[in-house]
Amino acid sequence: MTPMTVRGLVPRSEGDHALLMLQTLAGDRVLGLLVPTSEATRLARVLGAGGCRCSPIYDLLLELSETVRASVARAVLDASQGGIGARIEFTWNGSEARFDCHPVDAVGLAVRTGAPIYATTGALSHTCPSTAHGRAAGDHSIALWLDRIRPDDFGSPPASRV
Repeated sequence: MTPMTVRGLVPRSEGDHALLMLQTLAGDRVLGLLVPTSEATRLARVLGAGGCRCSPIYDLLLELSETVRASVARAVLDASQGGIGARIEFTWNGSEARFDCHPVDAVGLAVRTGAPIYATTGALSHTCPSTAHGRAAGDHSIALWLDRIRPDDFGSPPASRV
């Protein structure tokens, strides 16, 4: 399995879905998942995009797991017939329990608890190279350009029309 990290969560202009982007820790592969707005909102809270990082369903699951002394071990993204599926794995009493869930919920619980996110070989078959969109992961060429550019680079402002 390959370790992954959340690269971003981007709302789509249509407003009914968002794009969850994960990338390998090496930064060489990117996995994009379309998620419904309601699920994206829940994940956005966990990622700190809003004022409140809470999510009632995650709070409930984590409180239940604490009650039985279980902890989130990892989130695993895997290929399924419909695309990408996921499971969340808990450790409990020296053993593991696995539960199938939506990919965004597996990612959300992993982020919330600091557990690692992994992708299987099957899930990685749905990724694309980070360079497929014209720039490598971690390419900060715009930021570098902004650091170097000065007002003089644009010349004098046009004369005002009075």
